[in-house]
Amino acid sequence: MKDLLKDPFTIIIAYFIMVIFTFGHAYNNYPEEEPMYFAGQTHVIHNGPGTITFGALACSVAWPLYWSVKLQEKK
Repeated sequence: MKDLLKDPFTIIIAYFIMVIFTFGHAYNNYPEEEPMYFAGQTHVIHNGPGTITFGALACSVAWPLYWSVKLQEKK
C-alpha cells in the first residue's frame, strides 16, 4: 500500500477523480438565479448552463479549496 501512494500516477488519477466528483457537486449546487443589488434596487441574474458550467469547472480544478469552503460553511 505504501508503494501505491508513492506512485505519481496514483496521485494524478486520484486528483482527476476528485475533479469529476467536485464538478458534479458544484454544478448541482450553483444557483440558477442570483439577486443583485444596484442603486438600491434588486435585480435577478439568471445563470444559464454556460455560466454554471464555467463556475463548476473553476471549482473542480481547485477542488481542495472548494471542499475546504464547503466543510467550513455555516448551515
